[in-house]
Amino acid sequence: MRKTFRRFNNLPEDRRQPVRQELRQLRGMSEADRNARMNSEEFRSKYSAGERQILENLTVLVPQE
Repeated sequence: MRKTFRRFNNLPEDRRQPVRQELRQLRGMSEADRNARMNSEEFRSKYSAGERQILENLTVLVPQE
């Protein structure tokens, strides 16, 4: 978990906000909707492989609101 938060905090400033917003959206979705979103072409083109990994890890590690 610490490693994932460290990776998030090491993102460039201009990428942290979009990743944070996406995380909020993903956490509010059902598992099926979240998986569909994370497998979409839009999601894959919007976020780097590292950002996608951070988002995937955080949706599992951090409980839903």
